[in-house]
Amino acid sequence: MAYKTFGNTWWGKAWLEAVQGPDSGNTLMKGKRYARDGFVLSIEFQEGYVVAQVQGSKSVPYEVTLKKNKFSKGQKTKIRRLIRENHYYISQLASHKLPQQLIEDLKQKRVEILPNSFDDITTSCSCSDPGIPCRHTIALLFILANEIDQNPFILFDLNSFDLMTEVKHELHVDEAENLFMEHDIVKLDSTLQRTPNDSSIENSDLFGDLSEINLSDITPMGKDIVSVLTDDPLFCTESNYKRDMEKMYAYSTRQIAIFIRVTKEKKIKYLEYAVEKVSLDLNNRLIKVVLNKKSEFIDSESPEQLILNSNAQVLEYFQQVDFDALIEHDNKTILFWYTISFAIHLTKCGAYLPQLLKDTESSYFMRWIPAMFRYEVSATFNKIATYYSEDLVEVTHDGTIYKTSPKEGFLFLTSQIIKSFISKYHREKLLVRNVDNLFFNR
Repeated sequence: MAYKTFGNTWWGKAWLEAVQGPDSGNTLMKGKRYARDGFVLSIEFQEGYVVAQVQGSKSVPYEVTLKKNKFSKGQKTKIRRLIRENHYYISQLASHKLPQQLIEDLKQKRVEILPNSFDDITTSCSCSDPGIPCRHTIALLFILANEIDQNPFILFDLNSFDLMTEVKHELHVDEAENLFMEHDIVKLDSTLQRTPNDSSIENSDLFGDLSEINLSDITPMGKDIVSVLTDDPLFCTESNYKRDMEKMYAYSTRQIAIFIRVTKEKKIKYLEYAVEKVSLDLNNRLIKVVLNKKSEFIDSESPEQLILNSNAQVLEYFQQVDFDALIEHDNKTILFWYTISFAIHLTKCGAYLPQLLKDTESSYFMRWIPAMFRYEVSATFNKIATYYSEDLVEVTHDGTIYKTSPKEGFLFLTSQIIKSFISKYHREKLLVRNVDNLFFNR
């Protein structure tokens, strides 16, 4: 088969840039011409190497072999761990898509998928040409670029690592654990601490800093997340788990859009109250907010203190607060408003993942966390978390009051807001007892 061009994708170009090396004059040009004119008669991929038949000046084709050093056991472990810990990579690979970022992330871990130069591969040819590489080998290098264009997973095959088999293994290994590997299960007590901290939020222009956040950068991704789930994990035997989760993501997305539209019709233009205290009861999954009236409104007829005792009250009240009402407001109120806006937008986009928390030796419960594998999600989360302090959120569990780390406090609040919508809308639409018990209750 004749070719006009070689290396037409990022992958093929990267391969050619790596293996061509310095221009060897006529040999390089002849090898490329051999590839272009169809002199490479056949290519056979074996485990860790390639065998090709290349027509030369004689009637009998020359046999060319090419192989790359195999990954070490440690390198294979790094690849598996990176894939396992990044659900975006799993979803992309499961769809037979190879993300370029995966190669960059592995490179940082000293796992080289592409050769650094021709010296990183081993070749042989049955011809008698003295030069290395010979024209027949060069022809194979160019043809391989086009093969890699069509299937970049070949790069892993050359390292004796079947990436697609590994992905399938990660998707189906031990169905009881499925997405939640034992080493990924977070112990609840590791997220809580009893040591009080009197630190406070100090930033003269928090409103200005956070107003730079553009939540519209976070786009819908529920389908990507659902794609990594199995149909029937052992904890859900009475229904098709993956199908039900797909419905849950889609339904919650539609319903929260309605919630946003309805609440925005009741905008609060002037915010008379400031957040005094935010409490989160992990046992009952309730957010409670105490607000005190600001001094400039002290003579108005409204009560001096406003207490929001339920998740619904908290969400509806703050969703009604107009953005402009936050100007020159206190930092704690601004930060809590952005927390709710962030969590609501994540729910709308399906940009969240389940995380299993271990309470006791035999007790687990689920929280929903931002899909941090997406840069736009992690960047926004980290931006808001920067301004959190340990005294913003008071967490109660089994009757004990804890002070969380700033990031954990933000994570707990975000999780509970997402869970409020999931629980409400899921129970209205779906009848999934086993999934509901694990994912939507304590």
